[in-house]
Amino acid sequence: MTKWILIVALALGGVIIWKFAPLTGDGASKSDLLATVPADTAFYVGGNSSEELAEFMRDYSIIPTTPTQMAQWAKMLEDISGSETPAAQFFASLQRQIAATEGSTLTALEKTGGISNTGNYALYLHGAVPVARLTLSDPAAFDTMIEKAVADSNFTYNKATIGSAEARVWRITDADEPLQVDLAVAVAGSDLAITFFIGADDEATKKERIGQSKPAKSLASSGEIASIQKQYGFNDAMVTFVHIERIVQGILKPDSNSFGKDLQRYLPEDAKAGLAADVTEACRTDYLSLAASMPRLVSGYSALEIKGNTLYNAGDFILELTNESVKTELGKMRGHLPLHTLNASDKLMSFSAGVNMDQLVPAVTALWNQFTQAPYSCEALVEMQNKAKETSPAMLAMAMGMAQGVKGLGVSFYDFKMDEMMMPSSLSFLASVATENPGTLASLTSMIPVPGLNELVIPADGTAVPVPVPMLPPSIEVKAAIKGKHLVVYAGAKAEAEVAKIEQEAITPNGLYAIGLNYRRFGELLELQSNGMFAQGGGEGCIAQQEMKHMMQNLKMDFAVSFDVNNQGLVGHAEASMDKPITSTTKLPGKYQLAYLDGACNWETAGVETINADGTGAVIEKSNEGDCNTYESAYTWTQAGSVVSMASTSDRYRESCDSEWDDNDLSTYECHILNVSETGFQCLFDPGSEDASIYSYTRM
Repeated sequence: MTKWILIVALALGGVIIWKFAPLTGDGASKSDLLATVPADTAFYVGGNSSEELAEFMRDYSIIPTTPTQMAQWAKMLEDISGSETPAAQFFASLQRQIAATEGSTLTALEKTGGISNTGNYALYLHGAVPVARLTLSDPAAFDTMIEKAVADSNFTYNKATIGSAEARVWRITDADEPLQVDLAVAVAGSDLAITFFIGADDEATKKERIGQSKPAKSLASSGEIASIQKQYGFNDAMVTFVHIERIVQGILKPDSNSFGKDLQRYLPEDAKAGLAADVTEACRTDYLSLAASMPRLVSGYSALEIKGNTLYNAGDFILELTNESVKTELGKMRGHLPLHTLNASDKLMSFSAGVNMDQLVPAVTALWNQFTQAPYSCEALVEMQNKAKETSPAMLAMAMGMAQGVKGLGVSFYDFKMDEMMMPSSLSFLASVATENPGTLASLTSMIPVPGLNELVIPADGTAVPVPVPMLPPSIEVKAAIKGKHLVVYAGAKAEAEVAKIEQEAITPNGLYAIGLNYRRFGELLELQSNGMFAQGGGEGCIAQQEMKHMMQNLKMDFAVSFDVNNQGLVGHAEASMDKPITSTTKLPGKYQLAYLDGACNWETAGVETINADGTGAVIEKSNEGDCNTYESAYTWTQAGSVVSMASTSDRYRESCDSEWDDNDLSTYECHILNVSETGFQCLFDPGSEDASIYSYTRM
């Protein structure tokens, strides 16, 4: 049972995550949908996708991935379920149908599966049971996709009419399982619900679970979503929460909410006993109190804007804390995140930590005292307190002595390339430390046991001095300087431009931690990187390089995330931008010069291939002197999306012009199209296997 709940849950999660907000058209309104979600749900993610956003996202892949990763995903599903089971074949058929549409994009999902890319959506818990609520733009297309998967797999279902919905119900547990679980896919007009029916669920429970009836108290009547939006400034694109307190209450006080009641109804006796094992009344009280001190993890979008071919969005996530003294002490630790690390648009990646080292030990000591002196009665928590008392924060004070005055540090990488010998050929980075005493910190270089570094003197007047770094070529010059209240070490022109700004940067508290990544720059780097780096992995490494290039073509985005603490709790803020994908239509018919990728990541010229519009094709290879053909093959081909199937009709070779021809066995191959351009494309054969290979096709 568990394995199939896992598979379906992953599928449901993928459906929701494939873009920020998929769904409806003429489906349920936001208020109607929320009216069917129980008010005490422990988990919820939902929102609305506008027509403008859907149009922008239409050519994005459902899940950005490579053919090799898809093969590995299929292998994982086979390992979980057994490749020959009807259920495994059913999901494999669904995957093939989506993949068979050009690009496996969101448009393909709507065209093949009939699932709309606009409107409202939700994924939530009905008690302890997950429910996905989507809307169909084309119910007939959805039915066709499902029925083809059923025919391909013989994964048969029972029909049920529940309210106004027609449901397909598949049994996913073995006959000898004590608790029977069904996968239910219910359609009422354009409304789609995907969930589970468990055990002896009665008609009323099933009806409410698929949204055909309303619970007595719902998220619409409680106003929880509206309250979250108002409190945190979230828009309608997406709002999520994980209600930690309700989950803990459901486990420790099952009668307190629907999550707990479902656990009691559905879990076997030994599992129910395990949940309550060794939980005394004292521990129950203390654990509930701890859960109440961090009741929810909430997140949502605060901005979403499309400018030309670029989407800009921002969002926040908050672990709510109700203990005011904890928030106060955590707030004292806040330091300075160097500003050069907070924007990912101009660099490869960055990370930074903001910690006020002058306040770290006092704040940790206060938190330590609060924990060790808390009036716990639970034996497990009392034992943790006793162990904590054995380690005093005073030891931390000794270790932090030389870091006094430090407020934060950060590193930004702007450029990095390796040559064929796996040595750096280009490097641009900036590392900075924000401190009240940059001169004192700079003097610590004398303690570094590396010749050259232990003699380094960094002037206090801001003059940059060279830093001797072993293993770097002379073309990469690393420098160090004191700029205002920042000690900096850097290399490269891009970093030097940032150093010119940092001298005027005040070291005010602005966070705890930040990270940024720029996939656009990584894509550019893959194009410029030498082959030696990937050749270290042999053929697999070379294939991975080409697949990553392909994936990066439509993953042109950057994002930056920062973490902080405020009066709401522990908070995170994310900002991202992403470019609209550039669609490339592969028109196969033509004559191509072939080349194959060898284990050193070099392209070696092969033969000439002709792909005809009538569904036939031929390949010839000539002798080294070009006097005769040494290889000839003919085949028929069909295309389904980005996969071309080639079935040999003849295949022969000979060693030389004077040799006799030998026939090869006839086979069928699948070409996974990669890296489409105006001049051609690449074919990946047998992804994920030991026989994987890539050929480039260049139009002649």
